[in-house]
Amino acid sequence: MLFNPFEPPAPPATGMAEQDTQIDLGPLPFDTYAPPAPTHDPHLTPEPALTMPAKPSTTRRPTTRPTTRKSTKHPDGRPTPRDPTSQQRLEPTRSPHNEPRTPPSNSTTTSAPSTPRPSLQRPPAPRADLPSTTLSLGSGRSGSISVNISPGTGTWSATGTDRINVDADGSFTINAPRAEPGCPGSARTESGTITITWRGTNAGDGITTKGTSTASGTLPLTVSWDIAKDKGTWVVSPSTTGGGYWSNCSPH
Repeated sequence: MLFNPFEPPAPPATGMAEQDTQIDLGPLPFDTYAPPAPTHDPHLTPEPALTMPAKPSTTRRPTTRPTTRKSTKHPDGRPTPRDPTSQQRLEPTRSPHNEPRTPPSNSTTTSAPSTPRPSLQRPPAPRADLPSTTLSLGSGRSGSISVNISPGTGTWSATGTDRINVDADGSFTINAPRAEPGCPGSARTESGTITITWRGTNAGDGITTKGTSTASGTLPLTVSWDIAKDKGTWVVSPSTTGGGYWSNCSPH
């Protein structure tokens, strides 16, 4: 027999007829099952068909950009030395939990300081004045004192030297005669001093001034009075010049 290279080889003879490897089990019960025909009830609302939600794609995209590295080998096969300046520095990934927290500040926010009000000064101290520092009574023997304490209010009291008597209300009298025996001529003048002690208080109005100012002191008042000459009575004397003389005057 000649070998034909284009003819498929014949199967080997086994001496047994080929058998079907499938086993016939006969009709199965579910092969003949048919679902019942749907019936339509006008009083029932048909249920909507269930739609299964689409499954999310499980294909994940790369979150990092692929990097390309240069070959570390030299063309002749030796490793190429790395350049330290060309290496990429890896930065740690920050997350909200790794963010540094700023400690709360204990300082409180305050508004801008307002312009301080100018401090009020004390009111001026009171002063005491007299209408005049001298008083002439002439032939009179009484008078009164007028003291002005301002600003503010105050009190005062007065005392006199010999022959001057001062009352609490400021009136005074002079204990001196109006005339004295003597020949006719000019009157004689006498004087004394009234010393006034005063104390005053001036309170601020709270708008332009504040606080209280006090002051005290003394004021002298010079009082004078006249004492006239009392010549007496006329005495007739033929032996004297003028035919007589005044009784309070010596004829000689």
